[in-house]
Amino acid sequence: MKRLLLLALIALSIGFASCRKSGIKPTPAAPKIQDTLSDSALFKIQLVNVKDTLPPPSWMGREEMFIHFNHAYSTAFSHGPPPYYNEDSFPPGYNPDLFVSGITSDGRLADWYGTPYQTNMHIPLFLSAATGQYVLRAYYLRWFPQDIHIWCKDNYLKDSVDLRKGNYAFTVDKADTNQYGKKRFAIILGPK
Repeated sequence: MKRLLLLALIALSIGFASCRKSGIKPTPAAPKIQDTLSDSALFKIQLVNVKDTLPPPSWMGREEMFIHFNHAYSTAFSHGPPPYYNEDSFPPGYNPDLFVSGITSDGRLADWYGTPYQTNMHIPLFLSAATGQYVLRAYYLRWFPQDIHIWCKDNYLKDSVDLRKGNYAFTVDKADTNQYGKKRFAIILGPK
């Protein structure tokens, strides 16, 4: 065994010596960047009506949804017996003048949105709001690494903002159906 180990060390040193002679430098292994989230990672998206907002802790003029990540979750709506009872939840009777929800892969609305994490994933949002000025913001980030960004993509204005760096301010004109509903906003998660 000692002889085998000694032969392996000699072969390794000859390999490095030949690299030095030929001018080739051995390259160290690049550190791997782990682009994943723990099964406890979560955050909230909040829709705030700028006009109606009172100082915190008031909830008047605010609506929110909850996004929770777990590799065992499905991208389709799952509500039922274990293990799915905590994955997605039905939105209660919502206020058409102030509402935000995630859209599952099978087109269902969920205000508690459980999903597996994937790099550069898109979570479409359903938004219903009266005519006025609003802000979308991400907060209550738990077990969420700094290198994964939360982009708010506005398909109507062709704009996007990293919600980890600031809120997204926008307006809604209820007369224009492109300014609310299922197609205007998406959350995109991933590295820069």
